[in-house]
Amino acid sequence: MAAAAAEQQQQGFRPLDEASLVAYIKATPALAARLGGRLDALTIKEVGDGNLNFVYIVLSDAGSLVIKQALPYIRLVGDSWPMSRERAYFEASALQKHRALCPDHVPEVYHFDRAMSLIGMRYIEPPHIILRKGLVAGVEYPLLAEHMADYMAKTLFFTSLLYNSTTDHKKGVAQYCDNVEMSRLTEQVVFSDPYRVAKYNRCTSPFLDNDAAAVREDAELKLEIAELKSMFIERAQAFLHGDLHTSSIMVTPDSTQVIDPEFAFYGPMGYDIGAFLGNLILAYFSQDGHADQANDRKAYKKWILKTIEDSWNLFHKKFVELWNKHKDGNGEAYLPPIYNSSELLSLVQKKYMTSLFHDSLGFGSAKMIRRIVGIAHVEDFESIEDASKRASCERRALNCAKAILKGRRQFESIEQQLLQNPHTSAQRSLPHTRTRFPTPLAGRGHFAAGARIGQLDATATHAPAMAAAAEHQQGFRPLDEASLVAYIKATPALAARLGGSLDALTIKEVGDGNLNFVYIVLSDAGSVVIKQALPYIRCVGDSWPMTRERAYFEASALQKHRGLCPDHVPEVYHFDRAMSLIGMRYIEPPHIILRKGLIAGVEYPLLAEHMADYMAKTLFFTSLLYNSTTDHKKGVAQYCDNVEMCRLTEQVVFSDPYMLAKYNRCTSPFLDNDAAAVREDAELKLEIAELKSMFIERAQALLHGDLHTGSIMVTPDSTQVIDPEFAFYGPMGYDIGAFLGNLILAYFSQDGHADQANDRKAYKKWILKTIEDSWNLFHKKFVELWNKHKDGNGEAYLPPIYNSSELLRLAQKKYMTSLFHDSLGFGSAKMIRRIVGIAHVEDFESIEDASKRASCERRALNCAKAILKGRRQFESIGQVTVHVQSFDRD
Repeated sequence: MAAAAAEQQQQGFRPLDEASLVAYIKATPALAARLGGRLDALTIKEVGDGNLNFVYIVLSDAGSLVIKQALPYIRLVGDSWPMSRERAYFEASALQKHRALCPDHVPEVYHFDRAMSLIGMRYIEPPHIILRKGLVAGVEYPLLAEHMADYMAKTLFFTSLLYNSTTDHKKGVAQYCDNVEMSRLTEQVVFSDPYRVAKYNRCTSPFLDNDAAAVREDAELKLEIAELKSMFIERAQAFLHGDLHTSSIMVTPDSTQVIDPEFAFYGPMGYDIGAFLGNLILAYFSQDGHADQANDRKAYKKWILKTIEDSWNLFHKKFVELWNKHKDGNGEAYLPPIYNSSELLSLVQKKYMTSLFHDSLGFGSAKMIRRIVGIAHVEDFESIEDASKRASCERRALNCAKAILKGRRQFESIEQQLLQNPHTSAQRSLPHTRTRFPTPLAGRGHFAAGARIGQLDATATHAPAMAAAAEHQQGFRPLDEASLVAYIKATPALAARLGGSLDALTIKEVGDGNLNFVYIVLSDAGSVVIKQALPYIRCVGDSWPMTRERAYFEASALQKHRGLCPDHVPEVYHFDRAMSLIGMRYIEPPHIILRKGLIAGVEYPLLAEHMADYMAKTLFFTSLLYNSTTDHKKGVAQYCDNVEMCRLTEQVVFSDPYMLAKYNRCTSPFLDNDAAAVREDAELKLEIAELKSMFIERAQALLHGDLHTGSIMVTPDSTQVIDPEFAFYGPMGYDIGAFLGNLILAYFSQDGHADQANDRKAYKKWILKTIEDSWNLFHKKFVELWNKHKDGNGEAYLPPIYNSSELLRLAQKKYMTSLFHDSLGFGSAKMIRRIVGIAHVEDFESIEDASKRASCERRALNCAKAILKGRRQFESIGQVTVHVQSFDRD
């Protein structure tokens, strides 16, 4: 800590006491102006709760304010637990952001000093008190539910993809990835420490010793907590407060102010909602400990229950009202031309809000458990002097939390929770009825489909000229064969690879025409491939602009993935960011693009083995199974800037096939009705919406991002993966699904390539076997890596928690089943887009007879739709391949 203290001093930081605080205020006009009057007669009181920061109330005869200063450690523990002071920056930013969205319930920030980690803000004057203290005292707050519903609805909706573009959303995610220390603290105290023997854990001992031990031994509970922890780290759904408990809220009967968002980050909405509701449930269970002869607190407990119900129900109402109000805005989650009826939007909202409800119950329960058997307990219980009585209240709360967490998906409404009988044990049976969706407000009217399309066309029309000017200023110029020679001569890293005479180079342009120029350059002594990104989509033209920065992400991903899997990723020799140019290994003949080999009916006996190896290594080693949250968040932040490529994927995979779009095409007229059926399929659109949200929000691992059979070069004994310009942190199933989905497309195309000499039946069997082997070998290799590195730095499944081979096996089974279903969903979506969207595949396009081509495509399309809708019913890849074969005839 001595070194840390010295570093803090060098940065100009010093902790303030009352005397030095006065001097600071006098030297800071923004603060002095708020106090006015005599600054030599200030009243200063330190009121920090002792957990993290110093908090001073400063009063003068003419004004007031609060000064909050972050320390370089956790104050509750001491300097043995260091903590970044940068949390003050994120808190100040979050207060300003949330106040702009909800000014009635967030205090104003007057001043922020980053070097001093100091915030000056509005003093929330008496009679405001901390909500937790009011709940302990038994005070009713008639507007609390209304106010908190308003705060949560606005701060969550307006920072989500329901309101924002993916570009703006990714910018926010990248910014708040740097608040990783606070996220790691939450991971530790909420999702880790209560489930293991940990230094700072405590409970009301000896009364709850067995209860705490039971939590640590509860395998089912640990599996559920692992799922919530992954969602907490990986899912960037909205901009959260991050610690929305009842001590972060100040109240009077007619005012509610939310404070202390120093844990702010982009995460799952349910974490904020659950924190608030869970803390109200803790307050409910504490009331028996505060009851006396004068007040049995029964009426107050009913008020708390009603407040819990009203908080969710009002939040639900306000959130859906905001959604309906802004459904035709800039939000990219549910585009109006797709969700183009009030009935369909209502179905979408039911599904979305049900999922959010269950997430909230899960996170709320986790927050309850940590407050009873972890660190930093709550005053609700701690203020009960009789330890036996306190433990009795805590035990009921703990058992309730465990039951809700395990059975959260069976609840259909907030009123159903176990609180209906607070004395019931955790073994109480949960509702067995099939889950129905809570009813949202109905959507209003119909979407103006043309408006969104018009916006896209307007953007496409005006952007290229400005983009071209910017590119030129940055020194970019597209290379042709002549200028490429000059470039190579001037670039030692490339010239050295070619050797020999650079005046006798053979150059061939081999780009597939979709996005980039790709040149093979050969000399008498060497070879190289040059790939240059253009400022637009090449297959469309400059009417569809596209960032050249994709070349940077491609080069970075190639280097990262080659470091993890050198046998299957080519080496990068040179990267020129200004020219958007990559020089890399030429993957020499007899390597060919896998798609071309599949069309030709060539078998590749090692393809499944090699691709399983590539996917297992690149996905495992860039996930939280191997990496710390800190390293993971750094990678996420870096690749958030590849947002244009992500938006392109969103458009062509998850949007355009489901609406009338300018660049959509199909084998017309044969598939016109099939394409129209896709656009009218409500169930399909609901499933696609879920996949799209996962694609944008879930940063599970560093993906290739476009792992189709045109991005793989092969010989019978070699496999090389190329072209990761769509690389980003996303759901693993997207890469796996892309590969498997393209193999299924190849399967269905074979009847179009069959002839009398070769009916392709044997080859179709080989493709099916390759699909099965690819998943099964991937599964085997991925789990082997997990087992090998289970005691390493990965923070998803900590060894002290998942502390038996049987428990780890259960965790792996749950994880891999979910990944399997994700892969089937994404693979199906990729198949659909290749048949009724833009950029079809050569597998089908090379079938000259349009009627025969359409027949093959129709079977593939119908298969994809069926798998996508029913993906969770499949238990093995063998079941999938049997299902694929059932579509062999129209």
